[in-house]
Amino acid sequence: MISSYLAEALLDHVFGDTAYTTPSTVYVGLFLVMPDADGVGGTEVATASYARVAVTNDGTNWAVAASRQKLNDTDVTFAQAAEDWGSVVGAGIFDDPTAGNLMVFDDFDSPIDVFTNGIVSFIPGQIAITVTN
Repeated sequence: MISSYLAEALLDHVFGDTAYTTPSTVYVGLFLVMPDADGVGGTEVATASYARVAVTNDGTNWAVAASRQKLNDTDVTFAQAAEDWGSVVGAGIFDDPTAGNLMVFDDFDSPIDVFTNGIVSFIPGQIAITVTN
C-alpha cells in the first residue's frame, strides 16, 4: 500500500505543484503493529539488535516496473536478532534510517516470529510494491 505521504508527493509532482526528489537510499523496516496510511499507529521493532536495512534506490536493487508492480531484485537481509524481536506482522519502506517518511507498507499473510539468533531476509521478488486503481 502506498502511504498518504507518497501518494500526495507523487500527485503534486505529476501535476506540477512540487517536484519530488527520489531518495538515493530507502530503508526497509519491520512492524509488530501495522500503521495506517498516514504512518500513524504502527509499532516498528525496537530492540538493540534491530535496524532498518538500507537499500540503494537504483535499477540494480529494484527491477523495472511491470504490470504496475515493482519488485526487489536483490536480497534484503536484516542483522541477526540478538534477542527476541516478537511477532512481525508486516514491513514498510522509509526514506530515512531511523525516522523519516513511510512510503509504502503491507502486512504479511502470516506473522513471522523472530527469536534470538533469527534472521529475516527477503529474496528477490518477495518485496512487491503494487499500484492499484
